[in-house]
Amino acid sequence: MGTGLEIAFYALVAGATVYSVDQQEKGRSAANKAADRQKEAQQEQKAALAAQAAQERRQQIREERVRRARIIQAGENTGTSDSSGELGALGSLSTQLGTNIGFNLGQLSSANRRSDLLQSGADFMNESRAFLNNAQYGQQAASIFSTLGGAFGKTRTPNTPSSGQQLGVYPSPQSGP
Repeated sequence: MGTGLEIAFYALVAGATVYSVDQQEKGRSAANKAADRQKEAQQEQKAALAAQAAQERRQQIREERVRRARIIQAGENTGTSDSSGELGALGSLSTQLGTNIGFNLGQLSSANRRSDLLQSGADFMNESRAFLNNAQYGQQAASIFSTLGGAFGKTRTPNTPSSGQQLGVYPSPQSGP
């Protein structure tokens, strides 16, 4: 049975450990919530970018239709409809529209990729914090066991002389005269 001081010491160490573990769990929970919110923000950003890109595509198509109608109307007014000039201009509009939409989609894809990479980096940071917390648990446990094992001199190494003995000193045999 331990003395009152030993019991108080063990209770203090146990209480500090419980508090530390509780605080680490709260920290981990907060980090997980932050990561979840970051993912939600990423999804909102992607949705907003997709909506903006769709709006830009619709605007490009609308502008191409207006230009196409003007070219066709000008050809009708001048009597040059279906001429090589009109067909070339219409073909150019189609090419330009395809280029603009392709660029728009490329920008959207690039923005989504950057967002995914940033989120992946944040996820790895969160995971590394979890591993560091686990390492701290292990260090705390090792420290506690070390403290408890040697706190009151309870351990004794083998071949250690007890009081009154000396190692390596033996009485010499009496030699006769």
